Order: sequence, then structure tokens, then C-alpha cells
Amino acid sequence: MRSPRKVDVSHFLNAPGRGERRRWVMPLMVQMPLAVAEEATVDIWLEGSDDGIRITGTVATDVNMSCYRCLEGWRSKKVIRLDRTVRRQPDGDGYTLAEDGLLQLDGIVIDEVVLSLPTAPLCDEDCRGICSGCGVHLNAEACGCVDEDRQSPFSVLSELL
Repeated sequence: MRSPRKVDVSHFLNAPGRGERRRWVMPLMVQMPLAVAEEATVDIWLEGSDDGIRITGTVATDVNMSCYRCLEGWRSKKVIRLDRTVRRQPDGDGYTLAEDGLLQLDGIVIDEVVLSLPTAPLCDEDCRGICSGCGVHLNAEACGCVDEDRQSPFSVLSELL
């Protein structure tokens, strides 16, 4: 299935309850520092309302993630729920129905995927990361670094209080 760039929804306008299901696979190319999603399966319901088009459904994508602390990679399946109404007047995100009744869906899907991705993914809540001294993966082995009791360079500021 090819991704629809624009969908004609003019026949849904001012027809509350009238709708149709749309499904397609679309390329995403969402690349964040620690999360990458390249393709999504979109399954939505478009429904007319008095002042716009309501979009409900799901976007499913496989995301390649890297842990924020240890950089271990894994693949995760994300299913994002959509529920948005696009009106004739622009919303806070800038989405609006075109005068000709065409609705651009790709931007809405990409925005929802980006907003659902973590900015600091963790492989595990208790991930210990990588030792900054020797580079050992602390989840797999203990490092041989010696903890020195160094005084913080900011400790002198406590004297000013």
C-alpha cells in the first residue's frame, strides 16, 4: 500500500457520523539521537463532524533504540493511539482542513510518532551505564577504578553562604 499524501475528506464535512477506514504503510525516517523509526503501519478512522474531521486509530512502528546510559541497542514495537480533530481553522499545531477538502495526514502521523518516542530511553530502570573512568559496561562487569575522595571544585562556594 502506498502512503496517501492528501486525502479528500470534503464528503465528510458537515456530515456527522459519516466516515471511512484508511490503512497504509508509510515511510517515516524519524531519526532522533537515541531512537530511529523508519516505517509505520497506519490504521485510522476518518469521521465527519459539524466543524471538521475526527481522526482516530493507531500507528504501529518498530523503533531501534539505544540506552541513554549504556548505549546498548534494542528494537521495540510502539503502538500509538491517535485521536485528533482537524478543523477548518488552524489548531495549535498548525493543522487545518484545506478549502478544497484535502487533508494532509503524513505530518500528523509523523508528529504523533516523534512525540511518543522517549528522549532518554533506558534498557532497564536500574541500568548502571558505562564507567566514565575505564569504559567498562557496568551492567556486565565491575570496573577496577578506584573511587577517590576528591573535594568538589564547588565546595568553596559553601563558604560564601
